[in-house]
Amino acid sequence: MQPVSQSKELLALLITLVLIIIQYFLPDFVAAASPFILMAGMIFPGIPHGAIDHHIDLKNKSNSYFMLFFLMKYISIMALVLLIWYWQPLLGLGLFLIYSLWHFGETDLRRWNSFSPLTAIVGGFSVLMLILSLHAEEFKNYLFYFGLNSELFPLWFYQAGIWVSLAGLSYIVFQVTKKQRLKTMLLIVVLLLGALLPLLLAFGIYFIVVHSFSGWSDIKNRLKVNQLTMLKYSAPFSFGAFMFFAVFLFFINQNSSNIQLYVSAFFIALASISAPHVWMMSKFYREATDI
Repeated sequence: MQPVSQSKELLALLITLVLIIIQYFLPDFVAAASPFILMAGMIFPGIPHGAIDHHIDLKNKSNSYFMLFFLMKYISIMALVLLIWYWQPLLGLGLFLIYSLWHFGETDLRRWNSFSPLTAIVGGFSVLMLILSLHAEEFKNYLFYFGLNSELFPLWFYQAGIWVSLAGLSYIVFQVTKKQRLKTMLLIVVLLLGALLPLLLAFGIYFIVVHSFSGWSDIKNRLKVNQLTMLKYSAPFSFGAFMFFAVFLFFINQNSSNIQLYVSAFFIALASISAPHVWMMSKFYREATDI
């Protein structure tokens, strides 16, 4: 594993502490800046780390029809996810959380050299559940944005979620190797301190600093290319993703300026783009032997 990979949790901790200090003196500023900080992280490395999927399928590069088939599969999965959200938002949200927790868990446990389907599920579930449970009131708002009952889950569900998540993460601490244990414990500290920040920031620090940079590094190591080449590889699909978001929000704006629609539209678009990426990265990790 590359040295840069070993510093992600420490970097996340430092960023969390800095934001907590800023929030202490400027609470309104941090809350207002949260969406923009998350957006900046999505510009890089959030979207680009998922925009190289067409390069990680190394076996089919010589196939002239590879890109056509790749696009058809990608778009089909995205369309299916959008239809599920339209048909049944609760099912769409549930599926989004399920494949996200698998993706987070797989990336972390592969990086910690302790992957198994069980550890990936426990680790991903614990991380995601802890973030959401520590921000129960804000998560209720997002449920409302998705057109769901904000009281869908009772208070005890979130309280239990905290303890179940901590138990799951404790299990992971003892599953990873001694060399990786410190990083796992640092991540737990980051997640707990995230309770002092808005939900978007708490999630953004994990997703951007820990997860996205890890995925970016893993792909870069396997492809054996430099950062500039990675950016060139990711540019077409990154631009396509940005355009997808822009068009999606444009059509929402034609119907309403309601913030509820913007928030729900953003996360539904993110869910549709994430689904094929999770599938491709899982395939990537199964085939990778040199990261």
